[in-house]
Amino acid sequence: MPLIIRCPVRPVARDVEDWSSLDLYFSWTQSADADFEKVLDLDALPVTDSVLAIIPGIDIRLTELKVPAVSSKKIIQILPMLLEDELLSAVSNTSIQLLPPALNQPPDRRLVGVIDRDWLLWLSQKLAVINCEKISLVPESMLLPTSDSVVYFHQEDT
Repeated sequence: MPLIIRCPVRPVARDVEDWSSLDLYFSWTQSADADFEKVLDLDALPVTDSVLAIIPGIDIRLTELKVPAVSSKKIIQILPMLLEDELLSAVSNTSIQLLPPALNQPPDRRLVGVIDRDWLLWLSQKLAVINCEKISLVPESMLLPTSDSVVYFHQEDT
């Protein structure tokens, strides 16, 4: 089982320099049923073959997009233009990742992950101190089980 790390939520502070001065705790465990331990520095974590780093859902936006039938190289070029109207900050401040096609989706529909570029770089630099060859950054919403049923909340008189 890989080492599981929960990344901290991106702080409100806008300057990257301010992030390193804050006490931004990562949580980690080596088992899915164990409690998470909080740490500030990741260099003391156990050596492992793989790490699953979970990014809080509030820090990464997943959106479904209709992707034209063009080459992968062309998709990478036009992806920022397809999302530009929906972004809260400039394209240059945003990292956009096209996820692989889902089995139950039409080939022209794809999920796209959008995250602040500086925050992704900061997280990547923090995670780079771990003695591990394979680190996967995954949005926490991608870990939810898939189901055909609908889950909803109902409150009386509302």
